[in-house]
Amino acid sequence: MSLAVLGAGFGPALHRSAATGVLTLLRPQAQWKIHASVDDALRFLLGDGHADREAITARCEQEIAAHAERKSRASAQHAPSR
Repeated sequence: MSLAVLGAGFGPALHRSAATGVLTLLRPQAQWKIHASVDDALRFLLGDGHADREAITARCEQEIAAHAERKSRASAQHAPSR
């Protein structure tokens, strides 16, 4: 199993550490690996030589960007006006 916590810097690193800590405490039966990018997670899950990995990575990143854009627009609509 893989969990991708995207981003660089202190915030995402803290979230990756927290996820690792929770998984350590819960000791799930399935082995989990925490990743910093979608590409890293897919390399782990599919292998480096998988023919469609690059296309799947690109599609995932497009969906993530579209979701972030929708979330940003929704936040802007609900922001109090000055």
